[in-house]
This record gives sequence, structure tokens and C-alpha cells, in this order.
Amino acid sequence: MTKARRLPVFARPDGLPAVIVHGGSAVRGYRDVLSSLDTALTTRADGFELDVRRTNDGELVVHHDEAIADRPLRQMSYCEASRQAHAVGYSLPRLSDVIDQARGRLRLDVEFKEAGYEREILTALRSGGLGTGDFVATSFDPSALTALHAHGCRATGLLVWDVTGAAALAMCQRSGAAFLGVDFAILTDDMLAKAREADVVLVAWTVNSTVDLARLMKHPGIAAVITDEPMLAIELRRSEVGN
Repeated sequence: MTKARRLPVFARPDGLPAVIVHGGSAVRGYRDVLSSLDTALTTRADGFELDVRRTNDGELVVHHDEAIADRPLRQMSYCEASRQAHAVGYSLPRLSDVIDQARGRLRLDVEFKEAGYEREILTALRSGGLGTGDFVATSFDPSALTALHAHGCRATGLLVWDVTGAAALAMCQRSGAAFLGVDFAILTDDMLAKAREADVVLVAWTVNSTVDLARLMKHPGIAAVITDEPMLAIELRRSEVGN
């Protein structure tokens, strides 16, 4: 296997792509974040991806969707939102809960789901004992990345989907992000080649099938994959090393 492009926070000693466990929604229903975190820990994955939002009483919570049972998180207190989550079968952890469990054991890929409270999230990460080498910050919103850069966070990734490869690369370069987090569906051979030419580091999401994982895990332009199937990804990486 050819060594991958390096993404410092997730760089491996062997130079191969990192495996990051997806902590968001799943095909089989909403994923319990703490259960996903436990999977990341027990499989010894390289990292864990999580989504941060804020309730109306200012609590930073880890939740993929903007609403629970059609009630927006930003319109509920943490207690109300937690009750709603439990009523539909999963927990609603605070960001601090995830930090406490991951600190010193896993590096984090923190998605800023909304712009406007970047400083608060960074403060929570740093006061929770995470240093610059312990997490990356990502967002679909370029304004969130601009704010992150202004607050001294440079390990940032622009997230994209449903655009052409050329548009994605141009958006990444304009944003000043350190890497491009891209929906694997638009990672054609042409885009992969152009990303290498443009010196853009790629993180692919959310990659679950054997065919897609095998294709991307062996490509030198991929620094990491985000997946719901970490055991499969790790096994494929191990098998490629042996070839």
C-alpha cells in the first residue's frame, strides 16, 4: 500500500490512512453517540467523529440532527432535549461527557454544525484537556472555519457534498482549511488525481462498503476515512499492508 497524505492530528507511524468512527446518524436509525464512542475505543480506531450543537440554555451537546422528534435543539433546554432523546431510544451527551471519555485515548474530529459559537466549543475542548494535537475542527459552513482560524485553530477541514470535484477543491482552497472532508460519492479517480495535483489533503466520509473502503484505503490521496464499519476498515488496511 502506498503511504497516504498526512493529516497531522491523525497521522499514523506507518503512514497509512486513519480510520475514524462515525458518530452521527446511521442507515439503521439514529446512532447513540456514547455507544459509537465505545465502538471506537474497543476497535482501537484512530479517531472518533462527533457533531456539536447548542441547546437554548447554552449547553453544548453532541447530536447529529438539528432536531429530536421534530423539536429543534436550539428551542429546548438541555433537560428537555435529553428527555426527548431518551423517549426515542438514545442518550444526548454533553460535549464534556465525550471529551472526558475520549481524552488520552482517542483523537477527535469535531464537526461544528452551526456557526456563531465557535469560541465556546474551542474553549470547552481546550479546558477539557485537549491540545492542538488531539482534535480537528470541521464544518460545512466556511464562515465557521473563518471564525475558527481567528480563534487560533488551524487544524480545520471544509466539509462538502453534492458538488463537482473541481468545485469542492476550489471551495477548500478558498476556505483556508487544512484538509477537505468529502462525501466519498464524489471521489472519482479524476477528482483524486486533481486533489493530488493541487496538494489538497482528503478525508472521505461516510465509507461503509467493502468495495469503497478497499478503493479509498489504498489511495495515497486519502489521509483518513470516516466509517460506520471500523472493524472492516481496519481489516482491509491490515490486508493491504500484507500485499
